[in-house]
Amino acid sequence: MDAQDKRWLTVGEGPLYLAADSEEQSMSQPNDDFTLTRPQIEAFAAGLYQIAACDEIHEKEVELIREFLTDTGAGELAAKLPFLYFDPAQAYAALESTWLRSLFLQSALLLVQVDGEVSENERDTIGWIARAFNIPGGYDAVAAHVQGASLA
Repeated sequence: MDAQDKRWLTVGEGPLYLAADSEEQSMSQPNDDFTLTRPQIEAFAAGLYQIAACDEIHEKEVELIREFLTDTGAGELAAKLPFLYFDPAQAYAALESTWLRSLFLQSALLLVQVDGEVSENERDTIGWIARAFNIPGGYDAVAAHVQGASLA
C-alpha cells in the first residue's frame, strides 16, 4: 500500500490500518494493511452517505466519500450514493469485526465534522448505528476515540 492509499484516516501520531484476519480488535489498534472487500466498501459508502444526509448534506462530505470510493477502486459507486441502501444488520455482517465496525463509526464522525460542526441528528445517527453494532458507549465512545484524529 503506498502513501496515497494510507491517507483515509489518521489517528494520533500515525495512520490507522486494517487487519485482514483480526476478529475482535480494540477501536484504536494499528494493524497490518489489507484491502476492503466489495461488500465492506459498499457498507462504508452507504452508511457514510446516510449519516451525512441525516441533516443537510454538504458537498465536502460527498467529496470525501467519493474520494474513499476512488481510493478503494469502487469509483463507479459515487454516482449511486443517494440510492445505496444502508442496513445496519447487513453492515454488521459485512464489517466482520468490532474493530472494523469501530473504524467505520470513527470515519463517519470525522466525515460529519468537515462542515465545522456535528449536528444533533448526526450524533443521534452515529449513536444509533453504534448501538446496532454493539459498540459500548455509543456516540460518546466513538467521539472519545476520534479526539486527536483527522482526515489526512
